[in-house]
Amino acid sequence: MTHKNADFLSKTRWFEQRQFSEKWAKRNQLLLQLIKTAKLDHQQLNFSEYGCGPHQSFRQALTELGFSGVVHSLDMNQWHDNVIQIDLESADFDRVPQADVGVLSGVLEYLHRPEKVLTGLAAKHDFLLVSYRVFEYQPHGAMEKYTAEINARAANGWKTHLILPELLKVVDNFGFILAAESWRNQCLFLLKKH
Repeated sequence: MTHKNADFLSKTRWFEQRQFSEKWAKRNQLLLQLIKTAKLDHQQLNFSEYGCGPHQSFRQALTELGFSGVVHSLDMNQWHDNVIQIDLESADFDRVPQADVGVLSGVLEYLHRPEKVLTGLAAKHDFLLVSYRVFEYQPHGAMEKYTAEINARAANGWKTHLILPELLKVVDNFGFILAAESWRNQCLFLLKKH
């Protein structure tokens, strides 16, 4: 699959609600657990959920915990009246509201330059919750396996194929890791701004 197709899919697949998985609620629960691990009180924080989708699943996870604070919902699509429409690739960070915590759950894979986005979000947030499914590359592995995985990632519309050391450099553009977890071959991080 070509890079052009990946770009097309990363934008068009999200126009249908059926593309959103209820399984992602578990990822959001684990991201919230990172806040507790770092001994932060989620009840005292406000949040911006990027790529909120039609279900605004991070907002739902907070609601289930009895959270009644501010959650800004941001997405490429205007799913509801409360969603701020934004394309993170355009670097139009003036439209992004200030919030203690930015949440990028299942978002970084779709960005051409995630490091640029994280650098831009540092002006808006003190903390970031992020997830990323790393590309599991071994230097002496079977090339067919790797091309098959790249094709599968591209079929999802993913634009980046970072291995763990590359991902760690990318998240350093925002700050340092306060807490980490894994879920379904994804790295979950709570980052604190430098």
